[in-house]
Amino acid sequence: MKQAIRDIIDGELFSKFLAAGIIGMIIDNLLLFTMHNHTSIHVVIAKVVSAETSIAAMFLINDRWTFKQQNKRSKFRRFLRSNGVRLFGLGVGTAAFYTFYLMEIPLIIANIMGIGTGFIFNYFFENLLTWEKIEIAEVKEWILNYTA
Repeated sequence: MKQAIRDIIDGELFSKFLAAGIIGMIIDNLLLFTMHNHTSIHVVIAKVVSAETSIAAMFLINDRWTFKQQNKRSKFRRFLRSNGVRLFGLGVGTAAFYTFYLMEIPLIIANIMGIGTGFIFNYFFENLLTWEKIEIAEVKEWILNYTA
């Protein structure tokens, strides 16, 4: 388990995941800004559409670059698993975004803050579930050992 945690906090892996996230954030912000300012779509719907588009882009980058050596399953199964993880992260990030937006923080700043909140969630659970850097049994064992 200790080695798996070291793998997750590996600087190169984190840097690649962060780079993919920055590209996704740019896509997300451009789409959100465009839909919010040029359509009558509700801000939360616009956020979901922009986020899902960026999720697909980040998956492709992570699949081909960040976790290239971890591709054990079919691409479609990895995409479904990644999308499932990121949908939870989207919920976390969207809730944070909307909270900041309601606090009258400017749209793009609120969005970046929400993305940052979701990023932390996504990084851990993508490593755990999508790319299987840590086996779930190891996490359960670690939790049991450190909470007992």
